[in-house]
Amino acid sequence: MDGKHNRFEVLNSLNKLLQHKETAQKTELLKLFTSYIYMSNPDYKYNETYLTDMIPAFWLNIEKYTRKVSFRENLIGMLKKIEIKDEYKCKLSIQIDETWELEFNSLAEKLERKWYSKITENPKINAVDREKIYVKCQFNDQNMVFTDYMESENSNTLLDFTSNSVEAFLKRLEDNLKNG
Repeated sequence: MDGKHNRFEVLNSLNKLLQHKETAQKTELLKLFTSYIYMSNPDYKYNETYLTDMIPAFWLNIEKYTRKVSFRENLIGMLKKIEIKDEYKCKLSIQIDETWELEFNSLAEKLERKWYSKITENPKINAVDREKIYVKCQFNDQNMVFTDYMESENSNTLLDFTSNSVEAFLKRLEDNLKNG
C-alpha cells in the first residue's frame, strides 16, 4: 500500500475512534505506548514528553474530525443529487480542509461520469483539527475556470454554499452551450 493510500485510510478511520471515549485507562495506555516508542528508539525525533503532551489534543480532535467526516458524507450525498448533463465537458473539484477532495471529471474520455472521493496530494491534518471547515470549489471547462471558497463552523451553511457554487457553474456551462 502506498503512503498516500495509507494516509487516506488512516484519515477515514479516525472517526471510528469516537466510539472509544477518552477514559483514564485508555489515556494511560497511550502514555505507555509513547514511552515504549521512546525507549525502543531513543533517537526517535519526538521525545516521550512531546508525544505524551499530544494525547489530550488527540482525543479532542477526534470529535472535530468526526464532525467533518459527517459533513463530507452529507456533501457527497448532496452532490450526487445534482444533475450534470452529458453534454457538459467539465472538471469539478471540491476540497475540504485541504485534505479531502471530491472530483467529477468529464474532460477525460475514459472516466465514468460520477463523483470520486480522494485525498489531496499533501493532506493537512492540522486543517482537519480546526473548528471551522474550509471548502474550496474549483470548476473548469475548456474555456473558463471558476473558483470559490468559504470557511464556517456551520455545516448547513457550507452545504448551501457548495450547492450554490456547483449550480452557478453548471448554469454558466449551460449558457455557454446555448450561446455557442
